[in-house]
Amino acid sequence: MLSSRDWAAKQLMEHSEVVATEPRGDWFIDIERKKHESFCTAVLSQPKVIAESLENMLSFNVEIQFVTNIPSNGIWKGDAITFAHDNDLGWGGFGDLMSAINQEFVNGFQRKEYAFFEKGVKQHTKVQSYKRIFDRVFQISRQDLPDIKVALVFEYELTAEHVRSTIEKYGEFSLIVKTNPNGNTTGNALEVARGLGIEILKWGEFLGRLNRA
Repeated sequence: MLSSRDWAAKQLMEHSEVVATEPRGDWFIDIERKKHESFCTAVLSQPKVIAESLENMLSFNVEIQFVTNIPSNGIWKGDAITFAHDNDLGWGGFGDLMSAINQEFVNGFQRKEYAFFEKGVKQHTKVQSYKRIFDRVFQISRQDLPDIKVALVFEYELTAEHVRSTIEKYGEFSLIVKTNPNGNTTGNALEVARGLGIEILKWGEFLGRLNRA
């Protein structure tokens, strides 16, 4: 059975921009690219990535530019993401690593969905600050208004099952932002969310909602 690192090295060779992969140690892969400089990624296989996970990778004194976590249902805690940002590391799942390969610089990479959300929140006049609880959950502090906890969901068609699974995965929150601009939200999803005291909003609706208690 392949280790997570060896599985990743094999899959990376399917990328059109990858020339070669070279495993290093137990947790690292050097990736040679056609158009851009080579870089090194650390490979994790954890249900929940915490800051200590990344600290351990850096303790091997291998110069890395990216950390990828292989399980498709794995989540990242906010402290791990802050650690990645503070150390100029790209981060994400395996799909994020595959996307980052197309970019000249992979340091500091995070998926566009997250970057767009953070930029919009930072620019909102009612937002004083925000704290990232998980990759998809943010606690937002607002001027003269109560804090609000938000979960991001990128599904094309947001269903009741997506609402339930997001709660099961991330715990309590009061609002879902549908970050995919296409598709819709089913009536069952709205009904389930309403019963749980959760609002589901599109991006523009969410920006307006930030102005209200």
